[in-house]
Amino acid sequence: VFFIFISLLIALINSKLIQVLGKPFNFQWLYYSDFLKSTDASKSVGANIQIDFIKHSILILLAAIPFCWIVYRAYIKKPLLIPAILALCIAAGYFSKKQPAALTFQTVNPVFYFVKSLNGTESFSIFSGNSHGKRSEFNVKNNDSAIAKYSQLFRQSKVKNVLVVVLESTPAEYITSYNSNIRATPFLDSIKNMAVQFNAVYAHVPATNKSLVSFLCATYPQLSYKSITRENPDVELPSVVSELKKYGYRTAFFNSGDNRYQNAEGFLKYRGFDLIRDYRDNSCDAAVFTDKRYADENLEGVNDSCLSVNLFNWLKQDTTKPFFSMLWTFQTHYPYYPAGRNINYGTGNHSLEKYLNALHQADETIRQITERLKKENLSASTLIVVMGDHGEAFGRHDQTTHAAGIYEENLHIPLLFINPGLFNGEQINVTGGISDVAPSILSVLNKPAPAVWQGENLFSENRRKRVYYFSPYSDYLFGFREDNYKFIFNATDNSFALYDLKKDPLESKNIADQKIEYIKEAKMNLQSWMQYQSKYMDTLLKNTKKL
Repeated sequence: VFFIFISLLIALINSKLIQVLGKPFNFQWLYYSDFLKSTDASKSVGANIQIDFIKHSILILLAAIPFCWIVYRAYIKKPLLIPAILALCIAAGYFSKKQPAALTFQTVNPVFYFVKSLNGTESFSIFSGNSHGKRSEFNVKNNDSAIAKYSQLFRQSKVKNVLVVVLESTPAEYITSYNSNIRATPFLDSIKNMAVQFNAVYAHVPATNKSLVSFLCATYPQLSYKSITRENPDVELPSVVSELKKYGYRTAFFNSGDNRYQNAEGFLKYRGFDLIRDYRDNSCDAAVFTDKRYADENLEGVNDSCLSVNLFNWLKQDTTKPFFSMLWTFQTHYPYYPAGRNINYGTGNHSLEKYLNALHQADETIRQITERLKKENLSASTLIVVMGDHGEAFGRHDQTTHAAGIYEENLHIPLLFINPGLFNGEQINVTGGISDVAPSILSVLNKPAPAVWQGENLFSENRRKRVYYFSPYSDYLFGFREDNYKFIFNATDNSFALYDLKKDPLESKNIADQKIEYIKEAKMNLQSWMQYQSKYMDTLLKNTKKL
């Protein structure tokens, strides 16, 4: 009876996990969730296990009681009947036709699946054999050669301050200037004539902690579900903070959420910020957003408008030095915390409506900051960078939140450089990643980027043509974008997908079978990058441990 109850309970929970995560729960998700503390995984599952699900589960478990009694009575009268029926059921399942791909994981034993994931293997089939692909483009360091008009403009520029606003869990498609059908960011749209918009920039991994490292240290992440912020916060890499401090910059990091997730605050301290703050030491006297379902899981935060208050309180303490500051929003993080008047965006999706209202608050915060900079006569001398850290999914490709996939909704992020004296509404279609943002900022400031950085200036004519990315939290997924092509390799089941984003922006039609020669070349390019990046990070982390 105990076995039946436990089996039923695991099956019920697993069905909901598959619905939310796309796969049974594994160790990589457990690690990503910071072992179920402040996590997209646990929150998304928790939010979907509502009272109706609990009621139905209890009824099913109660129904097991008479079932157990019937089985017991049948066994007393005909002992051989039960093993015979069991054998028949097993045989029927074994010899039945293959399940459709969409139902494959519904038939996987979730306990075996989790135990197998404890192996933590990260040896991917693309590495197998003696082939080493071709020489990776990362073996060559391209010379930074900014487009002529920008090169001259940046040399003559009076810009000295940098303000980076990171929009939590924000894909490009929900920013109005990228998608006019969504009006959640009207202020950003209103100032696009004083900005340059990058249309093909990606997170390298759909996870905050990975993007934090990629941005600050202009590097691709470690090819692992493990996090540098948690495992190696003291990694020996120059950051945009350490570089600007050489020139006398004041530096600060403000988060309206929690810096403790995956030890982000430890990593930030090693980067050398003068000041690091999150919602716990907020000075704007705002009510804390919380959800009683997650009261003990570090998912609290304050209104994103507090970022403006904290920023200008810090700026007025010393006006003699140039500044670099990062502001990280919170309200668009799952389970989403809208504030103020509720706006109906007509999506018909309750979660998406909450999210877009929260994003509208972030847009309002940017308006407050921009107007205050103008009032303080800092607009001309300040570069504002607005970017997402990764995307967010609302049902497309059967996924929610962000970390399980590497589709456009998971990875394609907004990136705008804003300054009234430098930009005039240009749009740049160069393909790039979060690791390219810091070198681009230094280019605007007319300062050199460290030679060890992997990222390259987005304004440069002489840069790589592909951007790579991966996700290690469900299946092991790897891929890249090149021109209009999006290539995805699933290392878990050794399958490939190719999408033409110009013709198919929602990635609904896999054309891999139509592009056999391209797939062969793509596999070699991906293999070369994976091998290069694995060796690069291994060497870097070993050297850090020696120091």
